[in-house]
Parts: sequence; structure tokens; C-alpha cells
Amino acid sequence: MAHDTNFPSPFRQRDFCVFWTGCFLSGIGSQFTTVAMAWQIYELTNSPLQIGLLGMARAVPQIVLLLVAGLLADAMNRRKLMMCTQIGLSCVSAGLALLTLAGKASPQMLYVATMLLALFTALEQPSRQS
Repeated sequence: MAHDTNFPSPFRQRDFCVFWTGCFLSGIGSQFTTVAMAWQIYELTNSPLQIGLLGMARAVPQIVLLLVAGLLADAMNRRKLMMCTQIGLSCVSAGLALLTLAGKASPQMLYVATMLLALFTALEQPSRQS
């Protein structure tokens, strides 16, 4: 089978490569944040139940918001929505890091941060996938 050199490869497009590299790095950062938050809540509370509750605090807002977020992604400029949500995700993660370094981390703060991360993720996913 001959290779058709006339077929445009998406990887020849700079914007495509930048977009997918950013998505890849953002995904890795999100996974690191999820693991770090679970570890941190266990260190603070010594309770496996709190890890499960942290997961629930992330899942419930995403489940509730995904349908509305899909409608919002269709109605808005997807690029701007993705940029705003990525900025929000970055700010929450940076805030978590600063509070942890300052020794001010608490389980309540982790639950609030988890819900905010879930909110931004629920808004970002439909705009990225469409």
C-alpha cells in the first residue's frame, strides 16, 4: 500500500500540535493534582473515608454540570471558554500549592478546591471535545 503524500497530516499544523500538547500537559497536571489532594487529605485526617468523600465532591458537580456545560459550550466561543477554564484550573491549583506551603491546608479547603476543579473541568470538557 502506497503512502499518499497529498493527504495533510494534522501534525504538520502548528496550532493542532500546540493544542494537543497543551491538552496532554493539562491532563497530566490534573492527574497529579487529584493524587496529591487525596494524599494530602489522608495526611490531614488519617481517614480513608475522607479520600472517598473527596472523590464524591469531585464527581457530583461534574455529573450535575456536564449537560449544562455542553449547552454553554455550544452557545459560547469554545476557544475562550477553554482558555478561561484552564486559567481557573491553574489558579485553583496554584492556590492549593500556596496554602499547603503556608501550612494552612485543611480538609474543608480541599473539599472547596475539589468542587471548584470539578466545576472548571465540567465546563472545559465539552468545549474541548466538540
